[in-house]
Amino acid sequence: MKIAHTVTPLDSPHAWTRLARLLGNPKLDVVQNTIRHLRVIDAQSYVLEDPYIDRDYSADYAQFYARTSVRMSATASASIFSRRTSRHC
Repeated sequence: MKIAHTVTPLDSPHAWTRLARLLGNPKLDVVQNTIRHLRVIDAQSYVLEDPYIDRDYSADYAQFYARTSVRMSATASASIFSRRTSRHC
């Protein structure tokens, strides 16, 4: 499986709004608190890795969803935040 990553600078209000949407519903307290915290620590960029395969997540997924008829995604997305902007990962 090919995993792609994107480095996105947090250099405009639009970039912060986009990040809030990526994290979930921008009206949720957890999303607002995360954005507020990232602003306080002066985050300058984030890396989005999609799909992100976490072995613990995959094991939990298999153990729980193998017993149900609900179809859920076996992958997730990961975000890494940085104080520096970087063009290289």
